[in-house]
Amino acid sequence: VMGMPFQNVSIYLDDVLASPFHSITDISNGASLSFLTSETVEEMKLMPVAYPVKFADGIGAALDIRTREGSRSTPIFRVSAGIADSDILGEGELGTSDHGSSRGSWIASARKSYIGYLIRNREDDVQNASFYDGDVKLVYDLTAKQSVSIHALGGQTSTQLTTSSDPDVFAAGNSAFTLARAGWRWSISPHLLLDSHAAYLSEPYDSHNTFGQILDSYAYGEWLGGSNLTWAWKNNDVLEGGATLRRLRDDGYSVFYGSPGPAFSAYASGTGLRGDLYLQQTSTLWKNRVHVIGGVRWDNLQRIGVHPFSEQISTAIRVLTATELQFGVGRYAQFPDFQEVATPYCLPFGNLLQRSDHFTAAIEQRLGESTRVRLQAFDRQNSDLVGSPSGFATEPPGVNPPCGALEPLSGQNSIYQRDYSRGVQLVLQRRSANRLSGWVGYTLARARQREYFVLLPLSPSAEEQLSFNTPYFPTLEDQRHSLNAFGTYRLRPTISLSGKFLYGSGYPVPSGDFVQVGNTYEEIGVNNSVRLPAYIRLDLRCDKSWAFTRWKFTLYGEVLNVTNHDNRIYIYSTGVNPSTLQSKIQTQQELPVVPTAGLVFEF
Repeated sequence: VMGMPFQNVSIYLDDVLASPFHSITDISNGASLSFLTSETVEEMKLMPVAYPVKFADGIGAALDIRTREGSRSTPIFRVSAGIADSDILGEGELGTSDHGSSRGSWIASARKSYIGYLIRNREDDVQNASFYDGDVKLVYDLTAKQSVSIHALGGQTSTQLTTSSDPDVFAAGNSAFTLARAGWRWSISPHLLLDSHAAYLSEPYDSHNTFGQILDSYAYGEWLGGSNLTWAWKNNDVLEGGATLRRLRDDGYSVFYGSPGPAFSAYASGTGLRGDLYLQQTSTLWKNRVHVIGGVRWDNLQRIGVHPFSEQISTAIRVLTATELQFGVGRYAQFPDFQEVATPYCLPFGNLLQRSDHFTAAIEQRLGESTRVRLQAFDRQNSDLVGSPSGFATEPPGVNPPCGALEPLSGQNSIYQRDYSRGVQLVLQRRSANRLSGWVGYTLARARQREYFVLLPLSPSAEEQLSFNTPYFPTLEDQRHSLNAFGTYRLRPTISLSGKFLYGSGYPVPSGDFVQVGNTYEEIGVNNSVRLPAYIRLDLRCDKSWAFTRWKFTLYGEVLNVTNHDNRIYIYSTGVNPSTLQSKIQTQQELPVVPTAGLVFEF
């Protein structure tokens, strides 16, 4: 998102921090697909920069997803049978009050894919890819002011690649995701709302080589609880605060077989508490011409000896009836992945924290009731810090716990990397229930990084260091130009056309420059100097529906990558290209042209 990698984007599903994706962890450049479908989502809101501290678990961006309640009416069902996947959805009322109205609702869905049949022998190395998922949500009103909800979401993903004789190469993998959430909302008064939830989350996965031997087997899980209290203490003034406590668990191991020699394994095992508190104020001033939101947040993670604060403030000023200026600034912190923290080994150093300062300014102009144009400038300045277990620098190294909490390195700079992403984004959007609706977005971004000299604890010489002083060079997310466009057009009341176009200039890949010394080549350094070709993709779709008295029938057809553009995925770097004196890279084709079709029944 605007030059920041996905691991720095926080995704919230009904206030629960989660990553509900079908994917295989060991395939870093593979595809992923959400567990959610458009029929079960009420709202999705992307906050790319200077977002409220309520969503400040990551330093890059925040995505807030709200699932919808079922219809409080007689049961409605929707069945879709397609070439890529099939799904079924049902919803309806749950219970009735003394006055005959519904007291609650239910909604449930299930989906099974056939995508393996589409990509088999069309994608290099892919023999099979399949998934299934399902979810159910119940909502019930205990009283006119109190309601409870239960939401469960889960599924599994499987991938199989072509065989390899290397025992350390991935051949097959399975991953699963389970989320169970219970919620309680209480309107204490017309000005005070309490929203609480508790949840359980599980994400196990495993992978094997060609011979059926385990490569990775990990199981991440957590229990959590949280509450948000919203107080409209004055007209146009809302104060919101909340707290979340999570018990994290990560267990598993990786095996490296090598040749020859016995297998070697590394593992993670541990639990820890993760908590946060936040407070933020929203105000509207000057006859609704100025909107301001500001807040502060405190975070804590067991085994990390730093407890950072995050701050944010933003404002929107309506200078004319159809013109609005927007400004925002924020400072955020992100802890390392818990798998890094849960290791039972006392290592001499570890990732301590990521920090980021955000700055943004935008102007938005409305062109009539249905069209708007928005120009935004943004700047993120990030730093990565390392630390050492308390007492490690003065004691002999050991491998057995207990390990002290990671603290900033004493007597030197703990920052081993700085990076930034900055640029501008232009969005033109039109919303209409009929005729043309959609958007066009263009982003010009620049993302660069540099590394610093950091001497490891107990190091006898400067040769044992974490990184070297380097000038700025592109990050792997430095996509200079990106353009995306989506449009839908209702040709007739029963016929609609839609299309999506994506363009992105090539991403850098791990690579370096070389110099020729005699008959050999020596690498100057890794600076991500080689880039992939541009990504271009056009998808088109047509829907035709027939309505009857008690049911509806829809036929759809679509073509993915209509132009069959040869988009490439980076695999690895090998050797040197003599003509460019840069790393030679190996790539493979992404999704080729794929036609699909399906039927949808609603009754």
